Amino acid sequence: MKSAIFAGKVVKIENLNTSTIRNSNDPVEVTFDVSKVWKGPAYKHMVITTAESEISCGYEFRLNTEYLIYASSDGDKFTTGLCAGNNKLLNASSDLALLGVGNEQLQDNPLLDTKLHDDQLNEGVSFDTRYIITAIVVVIAIGLLLILRRKRKG
Repeated sequence: MKSAIFAGKVVKIENLNTSTIRNSNDPVEVTFDVSKVWKGPAYKHMVITTAESEISCGYEFRLNTEYLIYASSDGDKFTTGLCAGNNKLLNASSDLALLGVGNEQLQDNPLLDTKLHDDQLNEGVSFDTRYIITAIVVVIAIGLLLILRRKRKG
């Protein structure tokens, strides 16, 4: 029996194994921006853990894709897998018809939202990545300005 059924968009995928030796059963945390809940907590954001690969019965989620999620819980933690019934939301019309009207009145997740920053939920680009991209753009702009100055002098 599932503890949570909800629809949501994947906004972050984090592999919990940080070592160089990895396998298909490594746990992956997937953060969702929830749009509707049928069962379980009605939170705006949910984190689900699954195995990294379908080879180990994990569900391979894709960033910025919406899914219908069926999850089990072990206390405060939710898990799912390949055989749980998860599906891309676009392909879940028969499940949605059976589920009926869901709850769209969502609240902050006290266990998660205190840790999340809006910059980490921005299309899956981490805060650090945005700093790196900004630095590269600045370096390119400075380089172009130096080239233009040399052309004017020469």
